[in-house]
Amino acid sequence: ANNLKPFLRNKLENLKRAKEEYAKNETTRKFVTSQEILEEEVSLFNEIIDDRIESLSNDILTLKHSIRGKQVSLFGEAPKGQQHLEEEKKNHEKITVKDAEIQSLRQIKAELAKPEKKPFVWELDFAEIFSSDKQGFDIVIGNPPYVRHEKISPPNKIKYEVTLEDRKAYKQKLIDSVKQRFPTVIPPAARSDYYVYFFFHGLSLLNPNGTFCFITSNSWLDVGYGAELQEFLLERVPIHGVYDNQAMRSFEHADVNTAISLFGAPSTATTLLGGTNGSALKETARFVMFKKPFDDVLTTKNLIEIDDAKRIIRKSGYRVYPITQRDLLEDGWEYPENFDPKKDASFSQGQYSGNKWGGKYLRAPDIFFTILEKGEDKLVELGRISNVKTGCYSGIDDFFYFLRSPGAKVEKEFVQKIITSPKQIGKIIIGATKIKTEIFVCNKNKNELKKYPLALNYVSWGEKQVTRKHMKTPAGVPWPKVESVKNRKEGWWIIPENNVILVNNFLPLSIGDRFYSPFSKEPIISDRCFHRIIPNEKIDKLKLAFALNNSVSFLMMETLGNSNLGQGALDFGTDDAKKLLVLNPSVIKNISINALDYPVRCIFEELGINQSKSIRDQEPKPLPDRKELDDIVFDALGLTKEERKEVYWAVCELVKQRLEKAKSLEPS
Repeated sequence: ANNLKPFLRNKLENLKRAKEEYAKNETTRKFVTSQEILEEEVSLFNEIIDDRIESLSNDILTLKHSIRGKQVSLFGEAPKGQQHLEEEKKNHEKITVKDAEIQSLRQIKAELAKPEKKPFVWELDFAEIFSSDKQGFDIVIGNPPYVRHEKISPPNKIKYEVTLEDRKAYKQKLIDSVKQRFPTVIPPAARSDYYVYFFFHGLSLLNPNGTFCFITSNSWLDVGYGAELQEFLLERVPIHGVYDNQAMRSFEHADVNTAISLFGAPSTATTLLGGTNGSALKETARFVMFKKPFDDVLTTKNLIEIDDAKRIIRKSGYRVYPITQRDLLEDGWEYPENFDPKKDASFSQGQYSGNKWGGKYLRAPDIFFTILEKGEDKLVELGRISNVKTGCYSGIDDFFYFLRSPGAKVEKEFVQKIITSPKQIGKIIIGATKIKTEIFVCNKNKNELKKYPLALNYVSWGEKQVTRKHMKTPAGVPWPKVESVKNRKEGWWIIPENNVILVNNFLPLSIGDRFYSPFSKEPIISDRCFHRIIPNEKIDKLKLAFALNNSVSFLMMETLGNSNLGQGALDFGTDDAKKLLVLNPSVIKNISINALDYPVRCIFEELGINQSKSIRDQEPKPLPDRKELDDIVFDALGLTKEERKEVYWAVCELVKQRLEKAKSLEPS
């Protein structure tokens, strides 16, 4: 309606009022039968389509005129130049798109004679619900389809006929539809799964006192594309509750882990935070994990207790974690390095980067919350005390990694050692002699390389090579033309300086059943198998290594990571690493580097737990070197003997569940 011309918008509003009067059976009503309403709707839709076709036709005439004007100059000659050709090509493409839309609109108009083909418009088809009195539905309940973002396609086309362009266009329509409903909010990212759009549309249908309840995949609680939805909810929508159930799936036939979301109606105020006045920030969100089937725990008494919860409640059948929406927003907000909390107002700088709501507040074991409580002033996000960077990305490993270029020789100053595989790490302390891979790190342009004949010859050799076919790179592309290097300003062989920073501390990108964060006495480079951790100036690098290599940190990784990789590996991305809660290194006392010099083993072996047996039926027997490291952190947090056992049990249970789940999904 917002895009219609004024006279058409007035007709639409008049029709809505007339439908409302008909629904209320008022004596002044214009319509007497539903057939009259249908005819009026069809007539209005015809006018809207005619107006759109006229607008598109005028656009096409303008584009054609522009093309003709550029084809012949004042001197009767066609202008030459790449820019003119590109503009002409773009205009032809625009004409093709607009022509296609006209044909589609004409087809829709031809179908309007059939009542079942009339377009559906919420505000029109439910005029009595969206009247000035009601302003929307009292309750919206839904179970949107589970469609991953890469499979989203137009529902009105046959699957095998859908092109990549069709998918992109349809996804853009979904994004635009959210913008139309909520013009001042950040719309969902293009990588969002289908059901995310239903959240925005469902909430837009509520009246100011309405209630929203959806059963969906629980992925939005943890993945990157859930950030926009999370921020929207925190600022505008009262989050009454998010419910998960470890004991059962909502739909047994669906291979999807689900969550139930219960919200209030969104605020429409538009003044301050993120385009709103942050009116929902004062609300308390409640994350509820049921440990038993709903039938066993959903009593009136329990529901009242859950709804009134102001503190963490732990029962045998469920757990409730209440937290204000302001605190949730703060927890996921990423401030710039120059932000001063003493001088600058909250949320005045930076942006919301998302948070692990599912991992932190729903699926985490009880000991996780004990650690949060006891370590309230001792735990810190890794991203707040260090710069977390991905490992080095060379662009063309066949050129930059010397092991892949046998016989390559360059001047010594252009050679650095690089970690390229977790298999190179046998102990937490990185043994430099174990790292055999070398990388070409050169910041000299062609003119400067004249003083370095070996390096110049190597670059010249590389310019004659072409790519092999593997993964995303097609075969036969000259190395200097490869997408990952061709736009480097000084030379395709120069890895950006920021990408080859040498560091001492590392964190794994993926984790199987071995937990370790390597430490190197001498700074070194790693590729993307490890994150590079660059501690802030006041942070001791060795103490940081201790803060990363203990069972509490392993529990945090297991809780906050993504177990979506193949073969049961835990994916721990850069954003996850930044959010990782670790013991503040400044709390750690009396350490020796020798405590880190031990072999990295399977976590079950390190903690003295038999993986094949029931975890909690066993007494943990951590190896001496593992216990020595853990006790430093356990003592700092003040964990009791029983709580220390809980940490060991929880880590082993989570790893075992992850590995067994992956095994159960393998094809038989």
